[in-house]
Amino acid sequence: GRGPPAAVGDGEYLVMAALAAWAVFLFGWYTSRGERPVSFRDSQFLNVCDAIGLGVFSVIGVQATIDAGYVENPFFCVFLGLTTGVGGGVLRDILSCTTPAILRKHFYAMASLVGALSDYCVRPAYPGGSIFFAWGLVVFLRVVAYRDRWELPKLPIEGPENKTGT
Repeated sequence: GRGPPAAVGDGEYLVMAALAAWAVFLFGWYTSRGERPVSFRDSQFLNVCDAIGLGVFSVIGVQATIDAGYVENPFFCVFLGLTTGVGGGVLRDILSCTTPAILRKHFYAMASLVGALSDYCVRPAYPGGSIFFAWGLVVFLRVVAYRDRWELPKLPIEGPENKTGT
């Protein structure tokens, strides 16, 4: 109810997104030069870029919720930080016809959750630095999780497709 989203009302966001998209495109084109597909090493670069975006949007979600006057509702602040953080990645994955990272066993939403929670918890003691701390924590967790192939545990639930005799 506050008007159009900032991304629509302010052209600066669109310019930043377009420049980032071009930078990633040019990097992929330059490294492949049309001779080979983008290699695993290049995907590490893209993962770092994604981790930076995940951290930025997780923190923006918490800060926007606090700025809207909900500082006394920690669940709401952290939840909106999480959903803001993972929302862009879900949209990206859907548009590229891949299963969203949040629906796979990657350490993706958990990194956003830890970052949003740390931003909310550290903010009272260190208001100016909580943003950078939380952002850095998300980036660190995503990069390490990608490098070390961290996966979240799966529950051993047997679905109808796994049952025999039916």
